[in-house]
Amino acid sequence: MTKKLLPVLFMMISVVVTAQEEFFFTSVETTGTTQDLDFETTEPAEDGFGDHTDMEIIINPEIDNFEDIAFLLSFTQDAYVKLIVEVPVVGSLPIYTSEGTVESPLTATSGLLSALDLAPDGEYGLIVVGSTTEEDPTAEPDPNDPGKEVLKFTVVIDRTLGIDDMDLNAFSYYPNPMENQLNLEAASDIDHLVLYNILGQEVMNKTPNRKETQINTSGLKAGVYIMKVNVDGHQKSFKVVKN
Repeated sequence: MTKKLLPVLFMMISVVVTAQEEFFFTSVETTGTTQDLDFETTEPAEDGFGDHTDMEIIINPEIDNFEDIAFLLSFTQDAYVKLIVEVPVVGSLPIYTSEGTVESPLTATSGLLSALDLAPDGEYGLIVVGSTTEEDPTAEPDPNDPGKEVLKFTVVIDRTLGIDDMDLNAFSYYPNPMENQLNLEAASDIDHLVLYNILGQEVMNKTPNRKETQINTSGLKAGVYIMKVNVDGHQKSFKVVKN
């Protein structure tokens, strides 16, 4: 009887050892750019690679402050995370590498992004990599590794696109730093605004649908926030401070 049970036990142990939870990014967003990225999914990429080069992040170095640009990443389990920009001639430029495994959600910033200030106008690849096993994950996808995912997006450097083109030239907000209230004004209706804390967590979501509005900020903790605003179908992010 014992001999007959052994093969069954070995099969059960084998199943437990080989079963590994799939790692994947559930969202990739940016704040602080002329046109922010807003990617969400509920499924892992096929064979560990997702080609989303049709989704663009537009950066105008004449307007955008590279220090204000942040990547807001959410993923299914703790992992090593890396962000890479593909620059012609220079090659792959790692702009962010996590120190050890990190938890979701993650807000990633990088002073290395300022290197794009010297880049000519054009399109560049953005690679987002996450791995539960590779301490310094490469941009090469591995269809046999359920603990790794590679996503590719497009970064557009465009110095010709200004705030006027986005119909946000008449948008203003004050005071900044703020205390218990933030005032917003625009030439067109303010359709939507979302406030994120420095961890990338949404702390406020409003749909004013009018040209002037006041936001009660008394319940917010002191610190730095990213405010994403939609006016007449156009989007822009701003950094605000709560005293």
